Amino acid sequence: MKALFCFTFLFIVESSTIGRKIKVPNSDHTLQELIYRSALPRSNEQIQDSVWWVPNGDSYQATKVTVLNEGKQYSTYSFQMVLVKSQCDAKFCQVMLAWNENDWSSIEMENYCSRK
Repeated sequence: MKALFCFTFLFIVESSTIGRKIKVPNSDHTLQELIYRSALPRSNEQIQDSVWWVPNGDSYQATKVTVLNEGKQYSTYSFQMVLVKSQCDAKFCQVMLAWNENDWSSIEMENYCSRK
């Protein structure tokens, strides 16, 4: 009975966020993985320099919308990041990233980088 209650509770909580834009905290593990495994390398490709990095404590102002697509959760993240090479040189990147949750091969992304 307790397991059924837990499952029902999780289903209700998750269902209440499907199709809604929610804020994602900077410390969210999935957001951090998406940034460092996908968004940062793609941004460096766009800038054409591989030594740019994201400073610690940066505010990404991330949001996420999740929908069901063929029975899988498909999430679109939107966030911004400041890439720094030195204290004199910085780039601002706006990133839109979508993927089937936990399927790294499904990532689709758009990056727009400019001088800050």
